[in-house]
Amino acid sequence: MRAMPVVLNYVTKYSIDLGISILRALLVSGAASGIPPVQLTKSGFRGMLQLSASAAGKAANRAEAAANSASAFTYTDIIAVRYDAAFAVFDAARSVTGSGLDDTTWNALNTDCRLLANEEYLFAQPLWSTPSSDVDKDWKSVRISMQQKGWQFWINWYERALAGEPQPWPLLLEIAIQEDDFWQGSDDEVMARINEIVERYEDPSLAQLRSLISQQGATNLGSEEELATRNRVLRQIEELLRSLPPAADARAGIGHNQPPDEFALDEEQISRVRTNADALQREAASSEPNFEVVVEKAFNFSGIIGWAARKIELTVTEFCKSFGSTLGKATGVMVPAALLSRSYWGEIVNLFQATKAWLSVVVGGI
Repeated sequence: MRAMPVVLNYVTKYSIDLGISILRALLVSGAASGIPPVQLTKSGFRGMLQLSASAAGKAANRAEAAANSASAFTYTDIIAVRYDAAFAVFDAARSVTGSGLDDTTWNALNTDCRLLANEEYLFAQPLWSTPSSDVDKDWKSVRISMQQKGWQFWINWYERALAGEPQPWPLLLEIAIQEDDFWQGSDDEVMARINEIVERYEDPSLAQLRSLISQQGATNLGSEEELATRNRVLRQIEELLRSLPPAADARAGIGHNQPPDEFALDEEQISRVRTNADALQREAASSEPNFEVVVEKAFNFSGIIGWAARKIELTVTEFCKSFGSTLGKATGVMVPAALLSRSYWGEIVNLFQATKAWLSVVVGGI
């Protein structure tokens, strides 16, 4: 991950068609470290090892042989792969850059390998504790190229890693475990398949709003329209918090006499909704809201909505359009009664839409 901009800049400069393959290898190895290994398919897991093998030689070949012969993956297997994968990227970067990186970069890569070997969890930390000017320069160049190609998914994924922000692991896992045929074809064809998955988990307009806020800031903060939409967010937060059941009742059936339904949020999910709503409330009530936090909470609510939307085979956008006074007639999908019986779903959707409207006003509209 640290060396990715250097490697991608190299292959782009010399027109070597390996960009998606390199990103796939990093994504799958990251998913292997960031989520429980039992959720990985054997073929997806082997794909990561085979890709690592091409860059690292003996180290990754040893891990590949273990995966090919194993009937199940253990935590020890994962640690071995993490260790080998780290050295794979280290060796790959060294092979294409020679001595071009500064001491800060090589020291960081060596530290990364040692932490992985000691089973340290790196994803909660910014990718660079001390920024490298060389790699930062390469990333700025690669980012422009990615934007021109429409690779927003990869930009968002990498920038979350740079900042040490939480990753949307369910989304990353679904993409990481795709079989080889998913990754065949042109880059545009592969990205179209990736974007189809992303849309089932996220409202695509959120990524655009995040990009605009990052580039230009809150240009409309304090305007009459901004204050009005912000007040709507605050009112909707109160409505949502009132609609949530006590923790002990989260999975109880309707009237406590029926079994729990598939759309009922469990205690952990209810707690996550409250935590996100509380954080959003703090920002909306502030005279100087941190809109990076607001966007993050909007993405979190998008993920919560996506959990329910996927149960009825809708995208987040379709779900939000369907879940309203028309009861799904707008998209030809009838919202299940079990979902409608949980009033908090309507309030979650309303808050999500209100937050998006606020963000849109803040940047002057999209």
